[in-house]
Amino acid sequence: MTFVLIVDDDPAIRTLLADMFSEEGYRVGTACNGVEALERVRGRPPDAIVLDLMMPTLGGMGFLDACRRESLCREVPVMVVSAEYALVDEMPALKTAGVQAVLGKPFDVAEVLEFVEQHAPRAAHGRND
Repeated sequence: MTFVLIVDDDPAIRTLLADMFSEEGYRVGTACNGVEALERVRGRPPDAIVLDLMMPTLGGMGFLDACRRESLCREVPVMVVSAEYALVDEMPALKTAGVQAVLGKPFDVAEVLEFVEQHAPRAAHGRND
């Protein structure tokens, strides 16, 4: 089953996205900061990551840097979903870190689902593994 990791310090957003992906048949993991997300990645590499940038302890860019050094996370598709309005200024760094898509908050949940379906389709990974 395709595994999506949601990394956001806002519990309402984590719950919203986790519920949506679960209802669509994805396996979901959540983390409230980059340190917790790295633990999740080391426990089971995700097929896709939905990532906030502004988080306590270890923010999104720090997580991406550490995650990309992990052999199990190097090629995982990442979508940034952030209220950080300077995302245009961050785009070169995000692209260098391998981010495939960026959405500002508030966001359309259908766009997040579409990203994961495009980059980590359930059919490619089976629905019952």
